[in-house]
Amino acid sequence: MAIITPCRWAGWDHVPTTYEDLIACCDALVAAGITPFGCAGSETWCVTEYLEPIIEKTIGYEALNAIFAGKATWNDEAIAGAVDVFQEMIVKGYFDPDGLTLGNDQVKANFIAGKYAFYQNGSWNCGEVNDAEGSFQVALFPVMNAEKATYGQVIGGPSDSLAVSATSKNPELAAQAAFELGRAICHYGYLAGSGLPAWTPDYDTSDVKPLVAAVAQIVAESEGMVLFGDTAMSADPANIYLNYVSQVYGCEIDGAGFVEGLTNTLQ
Repeated sequence: MAIITPCRWAGWDHVPTTYEDLIACCDALVAAGITPFGCAGSETWCVTEYLEPIIEKTIGYEALNAIFAGKATWNDEAIAGAVDVFQEMIVKGYFDPDGLTLGNDQVKANFIAGKYAFYQNGSWNCGEVNDAEGSFQVALFPVMNAEKATYGQVIGGPSDSLAVSATSKNPELAAQAAFELGRAICHYGYLAGSGLPAWTPDYDTSDVKPLVAAVAQIVAESEGMVLFGDTAMSADPANIYLNYVSQVYGCEIDGAGFVEGLTNTLQ
């Protein structure tokens, strides 16, 4: 998911919805002395929020889901190409070089302050961004390969859960309590601007923050979802994956190295 300001500094008043327009917009921003993207390199999960949409919109959500689940191989030239596209964006100055050492809170603050035009991160930021001074929009990363992916394919999705022990004295009652607690968390998280509704709201949503409502609409209309890689995978594979993502962001390895390393290490 992306949280984006209209690129008004470079003559744009809307979020680019095609890859060609995104590149044209970023080039115009760089020429104007504006950094297109802010990314917290010291927190590698933030880097995945830029790399994974590019991969998903290149190979499609089903293929990426299968890889994260260990049912398919990383050994795909298209993935290597997607990684190379990401690195080309870094080399062209689309990313703040100081971001390599910054944490997510600082990058988000820089974005809200107008230092960057784009900030890709989770929906949990929407309430805070919505309340900041300025004009903000939300959008998805554009399609890279229309034969494999569509605009409505999303990186992210529901991953929080509540569980009931099988040895509980009253498992059915406990399960119902967990269900109602989950529904209440979604309800008030949505109204507060820190979460999305997993149930169709049956309450007044007129005060829901516009950015939050916009993301909820995107999710409701999504054509496929992929959990963040480090969430979809178990701990050890996830840490290996994040290590390779970090090397990509630091330009220590290219797309071929990323694919070869993960193929040899995880599969």
